[in-house]
Amino acid sequence: MSARTLTTFAHLVGLGSVQRWLQERTVKGCLSPSLLFVGPEGVGKRSLARAWIAWYCCRTRATSNDACGQCPSCVQLAAESYPDLLWVRASPGKREIGIDRAREVKRFLSIQPMAGPSRIAVIESAEQLTTAAQNALLKILEEPPPNTWLLATTSTPDAVLPTVRSRCQRVAVPPLPEKLLRQALLQHGLAAPEAENLLNFAEGSVGKALAIHATLGAKGIQEVSEFLAAIDHARYGALTRYADQLAKDDRRLDAQLHAMLLALRKQVIEFAGQDRQQARVALERAEVITRTWRTMREGYPNRTLLLETMLLQLTQAKP
Repeated sequence: MSARTLTTFAHLVGLGSVQRWLQERTVKGCLSPSLLFVGPEGVGKRSLARAWIAWYCCRTRATSNDACGQCPSCVQLAAESYPDLLWVRASPGKREIGIDRAREVKRFLSIQPMAGPSRIAVIESAEQLTTAAQNALLKILEEPPPNTWLLATTSTPDAVLPTVRSRCQRVAVPPLPEKLLRQALLQHGLAAPEAENLLNFAEGSVGKALAIHATLGAKGIQEVSEFLAAIDHARYGALTRYADQLAKDDRRLDAQLHAMLLALRKQVIEFAGQDRQQARVALERAEVITRTWRTMREGYPNRTLLLETMLLQLTQAKP
């Protein structure tokens, strides 16, 4: 892995206020050694944590607002060989982080730093920690060893035990406004029309937008956008053709239904304070898709018929 892969603050879009907050408190020495990065899925919690770690461990931190990318610490971090950093996530194919990994964190943080100023452990998606694992961390959260940091990220903080949340300082990572989201998507190499279409489905999340784009591609996103734009005037023949198309690919089907829900959720929010009837229609349509998705996952045998019914019900929901 090249040093160019090091995540720094310069790579982040729209998180300048959170970055400054973290850096100011780090310099002043008033940042808790236990941090919980909280925000919707895909908004940059992990990237922000990586950028802060790179800056904190960089040999030039005293004179720079970002990691240099060239010093031994930066090179080791980029190569994922920095000895004072432990990154914990669920194993491939698993949805839980067990007590053995929590004990590993405790052992790691009990050792003196080898290369930098502190030992740093990061728990990605802390909501995946089992109850036993979370309880095992309480002592080290209550009495952290000197020169240690414990960082955790989560998109569902309510799934983290209150006893754990209360012992961590919360770092709120907000969704991006559309202007900055568009900028971020362009920086990831998307064409301007592709980025524009994704705005309706991303909920301010670069990660979510890129995941939808990776699954559906520009054509699939355009199809969903065009369907929702023409939904009030769609003809039966067009609906049946679209249902046939949706039923062909399970992975794309899930992604398209998810994209529809995200777009409708955005409509509910936008119309809520302006046009309550339109907001109600968008909410009804979202409920139709949710019911269909649930029925489909329960093993309904005729998927095409189920999707045709869903599309008809979507057109029937009107102000």
